[in-house]
Amino acid sequence: MASPTTLALFSWGGTTMPSVGSATANLTQTPIDITDLGSTYKKHSYGLLEGTISLELFYNVTDHKVITDAFSGKTEATALVQWATNLSFSGNAMVESISLTVAPNGVATANIELRFTNGAITVDTTVAS
Repeated sequence: MASPTTLALFSWGGTTMPSVGSATANLTQTPIDITDLGSTYKKHSYGLLEGTISLELFYNVTDHKVITDAFSGKTEATALVQWATNLSFSGNAMVESISLTVAPNGVATANIELRFTNGAITVDTTVAS
């Protein structure tokens, strides 16, 4: 079976991004305190699902223009991270930050943070056999 960390693809707005070194999806569900006044113990309920995607990629202005345009234009798109095992996270996202580094040899890398927004986050745990 393939490692769940083996990246199969990352796409933004239906465009598959080349040269992605790694992708990490983080999902959280902050609990909501629903304790009654005068209670002797805390009660919690599930909060809203939220999440981020962190990308490390070998940056190319042509290949990754769709993401930098979304950042400067403040637009959202559907983000999809799918690993070789078919585990995937997807949903509408915004580009929260972009950090570019150019090494002396001219190789450019980027760290890009995406935040899921304004809609459901789909988590598909179907595992390929």
